Amino acid sequence: MADAQTAFNQNILTVLGLQDLPEERKMALLEKITDLVLQRVIFRILQDLKEEDKAAADKVFSSGTDTEKLAFLQSKTNFAQVVYEELIKVKEELTRDAEEINARIK
Repeated sequence: MADAQTAFNQNILTVLGLQDLPEERKMALLEKITDLVLQRVIFRILQDLKEEDKAAADKVFSSGTDTEKLAFLQSKTNFAQVVYEELIKVKEELTRDAEEINARIK
């Protein structure tokens, strides 16, 4: 992809050539992509935590609500920037593998 802003603005289903899938399949695919991005964001933030924050992270992620988990992640990093960067990476990877993905899904 040309640059991060272009990648961010492109609709991933269109980039993958999947815009004509039935709505139900598009939504399921977008949900999987969203889950992948979120997993990467969480992993990246947790990986970069200071030792003293790791115990707090364990506690929040083992018993906290989704709201508490999000608040914790946001308090430890520039959350929006990490989400943006991981979304760009996922889109670039999916675009690079678009032909194979398209063949599997259709």
